[in-house]
Amino acid sequence: MTEQTVDQLLEEAKKLGEPMALRVPLTVLMSEAVQVASFIKSHWEPSDRRPGLKSVGTRLPLAVAEKLIEIRDVLQAAQNEYEMCINPKINTPEVVSRARFVLSEITVNPRRTPSIKFRENLQT
Repeated sequence: MTEQTVDQLLEEAKKLGEPMALRVPLTVLMSEAVQVASFIKSHWEPSDRRPGLKSVGTRLPLAVAEKLIEIRDVLQAAQNEYEMCINPKINTPEVVSRARFVLSEITVNPRRTPSIKFRENLQT
């Protein structure tokens, strides 16, 4: 993905008008875009059981599959940048205490069995 690709996609998006609110989680949308792209590619050529999407190439060009993947890549990169900017409060005493407890429970020590408290947490 290049800066030029991002700029081209932004220009195309501006032509569509006002942005729409997502009604599904972004990860679901990206996953479905990949599935649609895969379907287009795998069903493009006709077979003995189906005519193939090639027959409607003027309304659904094969390039749509690649465009969906490009859009997914841009969205994923933006999502990754966003998530890297988030600074969760990981140094709170409760989180640090819980992390130390979990670490002590998963640390290999052949002479020690998991604590009763740990077993109770597993059951709840």
